[in-house]
Amino acid sequence: MDTENLRKKYTLWSNIIDLRSRGVNITRTAERLGVSRDTVKRLQSLSSDELFRKYQESRRCKLQNYEQAVVSLLFTFPSTSSSRVHDYLKEHYPDFPKVCDKTVHNYVQFIRKKHHLPFRSCRL
Repeated sequence: MDTENLRKKYTLWSNIIDLRSRGVNITRTAERLGVSRDTVKRLQSLSSDELFRKYQESRRCKLQNYEQAVVSLLFTFPSTSSSRVHDYLKEHYPDFPKVCDKTVHNYVQFIRKKHHLPFRSCRL
């Protein structure tokens, strides 16, 4: 999680702790801060250390092991669609996990942004 989001989450957490320490109930706290009651319950149960630890851990992507293959494919063929990337990975990697097309699409977009590989249509 980037520092801006972590800062927002920490500010929200500190506001929740402040309101709850002043005796404001969960529903009113949620209404004042514009979040759900479940969010208030979840964040009030965390200490500041737990909050940082929880939100600094990055989620592991199912397709992370195939990043180099996707990068080389997109670098070689910039006009490759995400559905073609999905087909390529299924054909060339027998251990490729069963994921939906949208997962591959999101991952391809992430890789394009991370490695500055824009989509280039090939027009004749």
